[in-house]
Amino acid sequence: MITIFKIIIFPFIILIIIKYSGMINLVSGGKMILLISLPATITPSASVVTQMVQLNG
Repeated sequence: MITIFKIIIFPFIILIIIKYSGMINLVSGGKMILLISLPATITPSASVVTQMVQLNG
């Protein structure tokens, strides 16, 4: 349940914030900067899932 929240729901919330907050327009290249933060929110949880699968077979 927590993993689903961290991999799917939380990044979706971040994506909505990025899209509708107007933060993209604050700096030049803001779209690229903010979209890089999206995979950064997913990566830690995804690596934990991969490690658990490898440990438990």
